[in-house]
Parts: sequence; structure tokens; C-alpha cells
Amino acid sequence: MDLDEKKWVFCESDPQLVTHISQGVGCSPVIGQLLLNRGLETVEQALAFWNPVLERLHDPFLLRDMDTAVYRLKQAVNDHEKILVFGDYDVDGISGTALLVHELHALGCQPYYYIPNRLVEGYGLNKERVCRARDEKVTLIITVDNGVSSHEEIRLASSHGIDVIVCDHHEPEGQLPAALAVLNPKRSDSTYPFRDLSGAGVAFKLATALLGRLPDRLDFASLGTIADIVPLVDENRILARAGLKMVNENQNPLPGLPELCKVSGLEGRQVNSGNVAFQLAPRLNAAGRLGCGQLGVQLLLTTSQALAQRIARKLDEENRNRQTIEDEILNQALSKIESEFDPERDFSIMLHDCRWHPGVIGIVASKLVEIYHRPAILVAMGEQTGKGSARSIHKFHIYEALRRCQEHLVSFGGHKYAAGLTIECSKVDACRAAFEQICREQLIQDDLRPVVRIDADMALSQITGEFLEQLEMLAPHGNANPTPIFASLGVKPVGTVRVLRGDHLKFAVRQADKMLPVIGFKMGQYADMVSNCASLDITYTPQLNTYKGTTSIQLSLRDIRQNG
Repeated sequence: MDLDEKKWVFCESDPQLVTHISQGVGCSPVIGQLLLNRGLETVEQALAFWNPVLERLHDPFLLRDMDTAVYRLKQAVNDHEKILVFGDYDVDGISGTALLVHELHALGCQPYYYIPNRLVEGYGLNKERVCRARDEKVTLIITVDNGVSSHEEIRLASSHGIDVIVCDHHEPEGQLPAALAVLNPKRSDSTYPFRDLSGAGVAFKLATALLGRLPDRLDFASLGTIADIVPLVDENRILARAGLKMVNENQNPLPGLPELCKVSGLEGRQVNSGNVAFQLAPRLNAAGRLGCGQLGVQLLLTTSQALAQRIARKLDEENRNRQTIEDEILNQALSKIESEFDPERDFSIMLHDCRWHPGVIGIVASKLVEIYHRPAILVAMGEQTGKGSARSIHKFHIYEALRRCQEHLVSFGGHKYAAGLTIECSKVDACRAAFEQICREQLIQDDLRPVVRIDADMALSQITGEFLEQLEMLAPHGNANPTPIFASLGVKPVGTVRVLRGDHLKFAVRQADKMLPVIGFKMGQYADMVSNCASLDITYTPQLNTYKGTTSIQLSLRDIRQNG
């Protein structure tokens, strides 16, 4: 099987329903098709998606235990108790922690916050931090983006007279921990209308319930929501859009995010979900991946411009270090794959190495999934146990697969597409065999081909400025609301075909009397085909491109093939 051969899949259309939706929303039929493709089958659903206003957020008190959590937190604030906000070291945990701490500060409270060292303490609440909280006279711990699996640690806290409020969104394993309150839309007895909040989203709901109004830091909630790759629908779409608006309009500013935008090359530009996912989030994540995630919270919360500049530069430096380590691991993994992996035989990839950094292997696993289009697990081996990161493809639930492999694992947790695990070194081979067998049971060879999911077949004449304005209404894009992809069949390449610095392909296409420029990032290998082909089929996303003060429409190429 050719790993580069992509399968083009066109979304099914219902012309009558498309017309009904587009007329009800007041958009073009193509946009109506896109709304239908995203599972919006009524005008009411489409209008809610089209106009994701804050008024559509659900009542936070619909979350189980919210009454108890708010009562206890108000008591702690009024009595000036010592409160510890214990977050996770990724962007979701960092931004959710910063949000809660900021809002508690606004109430006159001075909470502590702590982000564990990924390399030393690992994920989640730990006994050492609980004992230290006891020694520091903390009487209330709030976990953010963790806690639902911290059974022993929460029992220990309770034995020391410390109440725990859990704000988490990970799948609970078995019984809930014996915390004072467990705020989690995924708990089995939840009746909350939306189960896919991020950890920062759950923290946002707690802050909303506590304040009796929306918290100030919508931008923090947006950061965690976009970075954690939760579905950008319902409340997540509302929070992501409102938070990005706050960032772009510099509303209620603290210096941290603007300084992070500067070092990310985003100063003066409109920040979108892609910028958050690929430029801001990696820098916020970098310190946590390589050790200390405290810097991320400190950056978001500081009121000092000078300190924000120093931290942003430090995070940028840590991100470059992370990229260097990532490249080394990727090259080592590709070398192992070359000798150990057969794409015709193997339905999965599971690799391990004692040289690998546990904070970076998740990124490398994602790249292997992108290259080989099958579930991948990478394990950074220690002396007795290894820390692993698992990533998956569209048709495979990685968390459920690990659940079936749990006899070989010390622990695991995560979501449909991403998970983490701890494994004894002696059990890696057995786990690899079990994981491969599960993949073989649930997948077929055709599932392992990369897929280009095409929203609609478009004539180039339909791509106008007005169409792009309507297309922008579907942003921000992400999980469950992917960037729209269109196909135009039988277009003719015209003019010079160029390969720009960075291996980017540049040419133009014509269909009837409409001509548009095309840019194919990292697609220079197709230059000869375009030069020697009279007719092409292309898949792309139309976008506005500004160069030397002039804005024009261009097509960002996704895939290309000869027509006929």
C-alpha cells in the first residue's frame, strides 16, 4: 500500500435539506452543505452554530455537585482559608488554573497554585503535594484537568482535614473519588447537556457558578478548549470564539498573552484557532513538557510587562529546545520503523527507547500517525517502568483499546484520540502484541489509508469575497468542526509552476473564465506532475492572502491528482 495515496471521500448531500438549512440561516447552499456535514440537520441547530453567543451557555449548576462545590468555596473565601489550585502541566490545565486563580483573586482571595513537574511527579495529584498542603495549613484543594483518578491522594487529603473539589473532564475509571465534589460532565450519572468540555471549561463553569456571572478571562477558557482538541461544538465553540475575540480585540488585557503572541510571530495579526494550536499552545506547553509548567500560569497571570516579556522569551527558548529533542526522537523512531515495521502487515506502531524524553513523545506519536495513518504508541523507558503516549486515527478509540490492554499496564488515561500510560518494562512486548491484535480486530486495510474528507465539489466561479465572509462564520475550526475542504475537478494549470523556499508549490489554475493562485505547503514533489498535466483535480481550502498590502483569494492545496 502506498502510504502517500490518499482516499478522497465526498460528504453525502441532501439537496432538499441543504436548501432548507441555507434559506433558514441566510447563507449560500455550499455553506448550508457544510453545516449539514457537521451534523446540523435542523435550522435551529444550524442557527445556534452560526451564531455561538454567550447567552447559549448552559447553567453551570446542571453539573453534578456544583451546589456543594460553590457552597464550600464561598465558605473558604469568606473565612480566608488557604486554598490550593492544583493544575495539570498542559495548556488545558495551565489555562484553567490561571482562570480560577484570577477569579479568586478578584474576590479578594489569595490562593496558592501548583503545577506538578512532569518528569519528577508525573500526572495528577500526588501524596507528597497533599502532605505539603497539610503542612502549609491548606484546607481546600481544587484540581483542574485532573483528579478524577486520584482516589488514594484524595482519601489522604480527607484524612488530614482537607476538602477536595475535582474539576476534570477525563473519563472516570470505575467509582468516583471520595472528594467533596466531583465536577465532571463525563461522570456516569451526569445529566449535564454537554459532555465534552475541556478541563479549563469545567473550571470556567465553577468560576461562573461561584461569581454568579461570566468570568473575565474568556481568553484563558478559549486557550484550554482549543489546545486540548476537544470537539469545537456547543459550549466549546462558544468559549473558543468568544475567547479569540477577546484576544484579537485586546479586551481586559494582561500582558502575558500579548507577549506570547509577539514571540510567536503573531503581533498585529488576527489570532485564530490554528495559531493557538500550532504557535501559542506549543510554547505554553514547552515548559511543562520539559519540566516546570508553573511558568505558563505565571505568564498568564502576571501584571508586569517586563516579567511577561522575560517569561515569554523563556517559553520560546524552551519550545526551540523541545523541537530539537522532538526531531531527534522522530528520526530515531523512523529508523526503528524502517527495520521493524511493515505497512502491509502491521496495523499499529508501538516503539520504545530508553533515550526518549517522556514529555515530547506524544508530539512524535502524532507525527507518526500523520505519516503512517495508524494508531501509534511511543514509550520512554526508565529502569523499571516506561511512560507512554498513544495517538490514534479517526476510526479507532485509543482509550478503549488501552482499557482492553490494561492487564499489561500499570495505569492509563485519556480520550478517543490521545492517551497516556505507564507500563512495566518487562510487559512492553506483551502489550504490543495485544494492542496489534485489537487494531486488527477493529480496523481493515482501507482504514489505514489517509483520507481527504471533502465537504463539497465547487466551481472556481463560486469562490468570491462574499463566499469567504460566510465561510469565516464557521470558524473557529478544530475537532468536530474541521477546516472546510473543497474539490474542483478538471481545472487547468496555467502559467509558471514554481517551488518556493521551504518546498512550497506555487502555481495557478483556471476553470472557464475564473483563474486563482494555488499554494501547496511542503508539496514541491508535485511540481513535475502539475507542469506535465493538462487537467487536474484539486482539493483545497480557499483563503485570503495579504502580500505587500494587497489582499487576494488563494487556494491552500490539500491534495492533487491527474484528471482522467
